[in-house]
Amino acid sequence: MSKIVVLQGIKIDVDRLGREVAKQLIKDDKRKKEYFNSKEFRGLVEIIRRYEHISGERLKYKSDNIEGLTAKQFSKVCDTVFYNIPPVAEKKTEFPTYHVDYEGIRFHLAIGQGSAYWTTSEKGSGVPKTNKKLSTSELQTRLR
Repeated sequence: MSKIVVLQGIKIDVDRLGREVAKQLIKDDKRKKEYFNSKEFRGLVEIIRRYEHISGERLKYKSDNIEGLTAKQFSKVCDTVFYNIPPVAEKKTEFPTYHVDYEGIRFHLAIGQGSAYWTTSEKGSGVPKTNKKLSTSELQTRLR
């Protein structure tokens, strides 16, 4: 027998609702893990790796334009990284701030009135301090 509760005059089958929520969570988990291993995800990570710093806000408001990477794609990659890899909480920050190191990129997340993602390359990677896109040969030369 299912448990029924009435909330603001609406009858809710709690057991059925719980099963549906669990199914959706399992489906979302599977989708996020599959995307983490996808060709699209790996390709976007390669684009991100070419830059020392990318700001989700600057992409969103088109202050920066990165060929092959939209603000929506950047956010999806960051969401995926933080979902699949446990983040590290940063100490002594005004707002809760976290990071994940993945494939030579540090993914950052700050939570305030909203949330913001940005990336930086790992220290000493040889990536320039500008958002100038490097050709493959320029990148290889700098990394030597």
